[in-house]
Amino acid sequence: WRRAAGMGTVYSSTVVMRAPSQAYRALAPYTIVIVTLDEGCRVMGHATPGIAIGDRVAAGFFEFDGRPLLRFAPASDDT
Repeated sequence: WRRAAGMGTVYSSTVVMRAPSQAYRALAPYTIVIVTLDEGCRVMGHATPGIAIGDRVAAGFFEFDGRPLLRFAPASDDT
């Protein structure tokens, strides 16, 4: 295990229009991304709408259905 700062670059992005289960229908449509973290590993998570390949992003979390999910948002210029 290594601690990561949560900053990275979007490697891949897709918009899910049809939720895989009833539970996720409340989120659809939603964006899923694969992000290359600055530390070198890649992780998958949700993203704010409009995120595109090559964008710099910062990791955060949101709660859905009683559990935390990873979500990336555009990185601010001062992070």
